[in-house]
Amino acid sequence: MLGKNKNLSILTSLLFLFLFGCSDLNQFSPEEVISNALEDENDISYYGEMTMTLDGVDEMENEVIKEWRHNEKTRTEINGPDGLVMTVNDGKSITVYEEKESKAYKIEHIQLEELHFDPKEQVDLILKLIRDTHDIETVGEDKIAGRPALHMAATKRKDQKSLMGDLEFWIDKEYWMVLKVKSTSGDVESNMEYTKIKFNPKMDQSTFALDLPEDVEIEDMGNIEEQQVEADINVKDIPEKLKQPAIYIPDGETHHISSVTYTEMEGDLGFKDVTIDYKQKDLPLMTLTIMKSELENEIEEEPDVFDGEKVKIRNEEGLFIDLNELRSLSWSEAGLHYSISFIDPNLTLEEVKVWVDEMEEIK
Repeated sequence: MLGKNKNLSILTSLLFLFLFGCSDLNQFSPEEVISNALEDENDISYYGEMTMTLDGVDEMENEVIKEWRHNEKTRTEINGPDGLVMTVNDGKSITVYEEKESKAYKIEHIQLEELHFDPKEQVDLILKLIRDTHDIETVGEDKIAGRPALHMAATKRKDQKSLMGDLEFWIDKEYWMVLKVKSTSGDVESNMEYTKIKFNPKMDQSTFALDLPEDVEIEDMGNIEEQQVEADINVKDIPEKLKQPAIYIPDGETHHISSVTYTEMEGDLGFKDVTIDYKQKDLPLMTLTIMKSELENEIEEEPDVFDGEKVKIRNEEGLFIDLNELRSLSWSEAGLHYSISFIDPNLTLEEVKVWVDEMEEIK
């Protein structure tokens, strides 16, 4: 299975590969730059090399990321302390090769749409998140990787809550591609910067095909939908499905369970989770998700990059996120991860904490 740090590196690198279109940025205000970037099509071709740093992840400090992109086809190579990891998207499937483990993983591209790996979709999401919560201004002009770039800053307004903290980004003046990003959220700072970039280079078709050593084991992840089992169950079935005891919020005077769904994914990416939907007066109130992952035996601390409030839940440290329409309360207990999504906008944290404190073991 892919190493945890490598997974983080790959996902983080994909997250920050922001793609834009072509025009002269000097003609536009910061708001117009953002608006036009959101409307642009993803039809760019380039080769680039970048470095990335993320507070709390020392393994990323010495990594050099190489990237080839031609329209929807991509190739990414991350060569760090733990060896080489290559990811190739040939337009039909995505293959990840981990040199240290001498293994490769292949999955159909269409099955990854909901994971939002596409860089343009990622930047669209981020820009939409900051348009109403940040003040955006043009700082000036600079040169990144030898190319003229427009330096812009997005500062989170004090009265706003957002998943994104303060941002600075340097946009290529010809191709509207972000060449450098600096993000600050609380005490966490991340940086991405292209050190080399060449647009419209000649690329052979073999660029987007992996020529793997003969001894490499290729695991075809196959059809994820076929590996995933989903079924309606009863509350009393939950411990058997998760293979361990679990707790839940029972029916009360103001709320009741409307449905219970069990989902299981087989294989190295496997997980088991139960979703319990609650209603109040026949209207959706909240959702409790109980998850058991096969990826990690122990829960490791990650850098806290969310604009959330740490709260004490059932003698455990939990996280409450309140960001406009996104409100959730999560914590881990006895080897399971619990998460409550607030659906009713009038539902308060105080109400939910009372119910959580009174959670019962499923008999």
